[in-house]
Amino acid sequence: MPHRRLLSALLAGGSTLIAIGFALLASTPSRIGASPLQDIPPFTDAECLACHTDQARLQQLAVPVEEEAEALSSGPG
Repeated sequence: MPHRRLLSALLAGGSTLIAIGFALLASTPSRIGASPLQDIPPFTDAECLACHTDQARLQQLAVPVEEEAEALSSGPG
């Protein structure tokens, strides 16, 4: 019967694809449980942090920005 051959071929092919998928999954390195923060070195530059968070020093070093007066447009429209 042609239907039995087709069914057995589909089952065999599907089983083969599933087996290949499991083999690929088993061969990949596991990243479960690994934290991405483990790859980042700890922050040690306390001088930069102190300077950038000192409100008085930031206001002292701030340069005032002069805004240009709005120019009137010319032409149609």
